[in-house]
Amino acid sequence: MYESDFVLMENEKMSLEELQQELGTVVQNEVIFNELASKRSVSQQPMPEDTFDTFYLHFDIKDSQDFISVVTNVSKEKHLVDYDLHKKKLDIQLINYNHRDEK
Repeated sequence: MYESDFVLMENEKMSLEELQQELGTVVQNEVIFNELASKRSVSQQPMPEDTFDTFYLHFDIKDSQDFISVVTNVSKEKHLVDYDLHKKKLDIQLINYNHRDEK
């Protein structure tokens, strides 16, 4: 649906606020960062030489059941509590628009 626009944002670095604004522009609706639904990836065993960690970010679309999921890398921190996604530049890897049927 929005893949041609999303692919232009992939492999770019931007702040969380910039990402949220860009997503809203693409879908022509307000998008809301859902911090509770956003998670750090633990699918791989951490490697000390890695300089980044991967996060799955969740953005709800206002007045809709639909949402956008974003896979992003951020510079590695020593402790999970040290991650402040609002202050870091995000390295956007993949963006998906997820449609849910209205109930």
